[in-house]
Amino acid sequence: KFLRTADPKDEANQEKYRAFQTKRQTFTEAQQRAQTDYSAFISKQFSDAYAKARTAAVTLAKSRGFAYMIVSRNQDQPIDTADPQRVLEELQLRPVALAPEEANLTEAVLVELKLKK
Repeated sequence: KFLRTADPKDEANQEKYRAFQTKRQTFTEAQQRAQTDYSAFISKQFSDAYAKARTAAVTLAKSRGFAYMIVSRNQDQPIDTADPQRVLEELQLRPVALAPEEANLTEAVLVELKLKK
């Protein structure tokens, strides 16, 4: 509040303003580094979780004699968004239009990963 009402011609006030700007810049840079680090951490968590799920799914698929495994969202799950970009993403996550229920390994993978009993 002081800087808003301070006389901009006063050298002491100018110095306070420069100090404020320096601290503000330091804070902004630290905030950006923290956001970058957080994003990298979350991305690694997602990647690691996917790798574990994929490994479990491939192991189960091979043990059941599957030659192929296709990752797809459930076709019966409604697309619940008005955002066109999200709708497109949802459509791209559903490449399989029809598959036999016995080919769905979702429940078995969840059990294998101890995420479900």
